[in-house]
Amino acid sequence: MATITKRGKSYLISTSCGYDSAGKQIRKTMTWKPESSMTVRQEKKAVKAAAVRFEDRVQSGQYIDSTITLSQFIDQWLSDYAEVSLRADTIAGYKANIPTIKAALRGITKLQARKSSFSLLTLILLIKIGIPKIKHKSEPVSNGE
Repeated sequence: MATITKRGKSYLISTSCGYDSAGKQIRKTMTWKPESSMTVRQEKKAVKAAAVRFEDRVQSGQYIDSTITLSQFIDQWLSDYAEVSLRADTIAGYKANIPTIKAALRGITKLQARKSSFSLLTLILLIKIGIPKIKHKSEPVSNGE
């Protein structure tokens, strides 16, 4: 069950994700702000609905922490999804392409789950098709001649 705490004009919603190997509770949090036109009753109903949606996203693995780095996200995706759902030779191919992908996307330091156009689909496509060598602005682009 998610915990809802009022903090000024917003609400802090937190939910537990179990415990780590040291016995420390793992919690995920989000801030929810009501619309200014809401009545107190509408606000309470809406924050409860937001808490249920947030808890469902966290429990189903759809929640992406906005402080996670791209490298951590790729590693997490490999362990949580790829190694569970894909064949060994597919995973080996992905792992071979990942250093190139991490190098090409090194400018993206953190995933901004709501503000970024980066998505899991983009990551999967990059892994599947691979990334050609990226030309830097200072390097001349050749036409293959």
